[in-house]
Amino acid sequence: MKRLTAVLSALFVLACFLPVLEGSEVFRVMMPSKNKERYYQRLRNMRLNSPENPELSYQLANFFYAEKMYDVAVEEYRRVLKLSPEHAGAKYFLSESLLKMKYYEEAFWLVRDLISNDKENAELYYKAGEILEKMGEHMAAKQYFKKSDELVFGDIPGFRK
Repeated sequence: MKRLTAVLSALFVLACFLPVLEGSEVFRVMMPSKNKERYYQRLRNMRLNSPENPELSYQLANFFYAEKMYDVAVEEYRRVLKLSPEHAGAKYFLSESLLKMKYYEEAFWLVRDLISNDKENAELYYKAGEILEKMGEHMAAKQYFKKSDELVFGDIPGFRK
């Protein structure tokens, strides 16, 4: 039950954190499905006109992420981080893209960097635990899951520590 609640809490936080979710209302407003190519061209041209604007690269990277073009998304997220090294959204989605491409170690270190900037975010601890599980580091993953549970449930009477 506690794992289910933790997962649901993490999903809620994730839904608030993500700028673009496939199938969501935000996704449909930002990128009409009939004109994906036009949307892409518009973003690309805007970025070409303003190459030093990290938000345009971020939106372009989100486009590639939504299209499941993770290798291109990784390049764009790296461009964002080159322009704005502390861009939390770019770090998060870069780690997600790397995770989907099975580059677990780099994804883990990006999540660790996010945790160092936001120590109270249970979702990040849970994500780090998931990555460590995929890497086969079960004991370390357990510690991250425990920290996530502590942040979600706090000092609830009867909660096992």
